[in-house]
Amino acid sequence: MKRYFVIAGLLFLALTISIAWTGKAPWLGFWGLTASFVFGTLFTGVGMCIGEWFRRFTHPDWISTSGAVETFKAKIFWLMGPQAIGALIGFFAFQGFMNNILGYAV
Repeated sequence: MKRYFVIAGLLFLALTISIAWTGKAPWLGFWGLTASFVFGTLFTGVGMCIGEWFRRFTHPDWISTSGAVETFKAKIFWLMGPQAIGALIGFFAFQGFMNNILGYAV
């Protein structure tokens, strides 16, 4: 489960560096960028972990499809689909937290 926090941390590190260097959000300042990195990593990582727990709980034992393309799509979904959905929900929660609690518009 640590790998999801590492993945989220790397994504938010790239996002934070991009925002800082391009100057697209000058209202954030140092503490806003720091909060964005920390809470973005935390919320997105937790969302990915919840997605992984959901995948482990609901993953089918076998998949019945009619062709190779459908099998490929199903395998790819069950490989990373729930984690991606969890990361998206975690990202939305992060944006709500930053906007409503901390007062930063990210």
